[in-house]
Amino acid sequence: MATVVASRSPDILIARGIGSCLVVSAYSKQLGAGGMLHAMLPKNPGTDPAHAKYVDSGIDALFSTLRTMGMPARGLEVKMAGAANMFPSLSLEKKVEIGNRNIDTAREKFKKLGIMLSGEDVGGTHGRTITLNLANGRLEVRASI
Repeated sequence: MATVVASRSPDILIARGIGSCLVVSAYSKQLGAGGMLHAMLPKNPGTDPAHAKYVDSGIDALFSTLRTMGMPARGLEVKMAGAANMFPSLSLEKKVEIGNRNIDTAREKFKKLGIMLSGEDVGGTHGRTITLNLANGRLEVRASI
């Protein structure tokens, strides 16, 4: 949780038990490498500009990490998954819908960065396990029901 990880083929990156958190994956087919962000909350209050706990600053941290490995953001296959509404009975107020706020924040950030998503599996009311295979770039999302 609240992490950025990056590696190269043949490694496999896994995020388990994803509820309202958001996972962003980025993959370079040319390099057979990529990374994954596991963020918990939408917006960084400004206390740590590169903190992976937050979707907005976590996306920056992910792309910064990948840049150090020779992967500029523009050439990557970027996907996101997770951000479920795990407690629908509590979601009478928008404040409680962390999953939806995480999705909105990510979309705003990608638009600002000029990055188009190549896939997503977000929302709903179920948890997920997310696997990024760096040998082929396949992102597998399994529902936890």
